Amino acid sequence: MSEVSLIDLGAVNVILTGADFGTLAVKGYGPNPASIMVESLDPKLYTSATGAFGDMLINKSYKAKNKRLKINILRNQYYYKKLMQIVGLELTGQSILFSVLVKDNNSNELFAAAQCVMEVNPGYQAGPEPEPNVEFDILMPTVVYTAPTTA
Repeated sequence: MSEVSLIDLGAVNVILTGADFGTLAVKGYGPNPASIMVESLDPKLYTSATGAFGDMLINKSYKAKNKRLKINILRNQYYYKKLMQIVGLELTGQSILFSVLVKDNNSNELFAAAQCVMEVNPGYQAGPEPEPNVEFDILMPTVVYTAPTTA
């Protein structure tokens, strides 16, 4: 029998802090199976090359420290409005830099980056059945990562 564990999404903090908008502790997550996702832009920790005689050259890659944060927010929430205001500032030609902290208080896993940007303009939907949530993608360069300490 496999063990099933639940992650309390309310105990996962996603905090954005910027000079242009202050501090925003994001909540109001959408119904997707994964409402918060942090992924490496290049997941390889090492690059390798194999020579003709079977020798191998291995180099440590630091590209895995660059992450993309995907957050699904309910369209009718306050957080949607605040995140779209950041998108609106970007669309006026400004470059909005902000810090991001993603902390799972269940396991103490942590992702932190100082100079992040909104990567994607998620667009607008209207009609009888628009998607209930909107995905915001944020680029997080040179993330400081802390591995989980509890299960």
